[in-house]
Amino acid sequence: MKTGRSRGTEVPYFVIFFQMVQKELIENIVEQVTRGTDLFHVETRISISNKITIAVDSMKGITIDQCGEISKLVEASLNREEEDFEIEVSSPGLSEPFKVINQYRKNIGQEVEIVTEDGQQLKGKLLFVSESGITIEALKKIKTSKHQKKQIVLNNISIVFENIKKTKLILSF
Repeated sequence: MKTGRSRGTEVPYFVIFFQMVQKELIENIVEQVTRGTDLFHVETRISISNKITIAVDSMKGITIDQCGEISKLVEASLNREEEDFEIEVSSPGLSEPFKVINQYRKNIGQEVEIVTEDGQQLKGKLLFVSESGITIEALKKIKTSKHQKKQIVLNNISIVFENIKKTKLILSF
């Protein structure tokens, strides 16, 4: 057993080593699997216990069979002799914030809620997505003159991606 010194006393310590799955490796595998399909990679998370969580989507949604196929292909690319891991492949979830531009493109015409970097909250219909940002149609209260009540008008608001802190789909039933 190895020991270390701490304030004049010997304290035993144990070195625990395990192989951690590399996130970049998983992301590369998922990118290869989705290349040439309508699927797109949203996010990969790997916990300290090597639970690999992969979010994949498409413009039409993703099926359980597609998730299973991606899981099998990722697992086949890893070596269980070197790494102990668990894989979960799913859609990103309706209540989760958008992570990639294709999620914005998928939801054109839908109601979204945006929190900007300066804390402003906006709600509106997603109208347009470019490489640099989005445009939403939002209701805005304006005063037309000093003595009139505020009127509600539709207003197009453009926001660049670097000013967006979080965007979520507004679910309506």
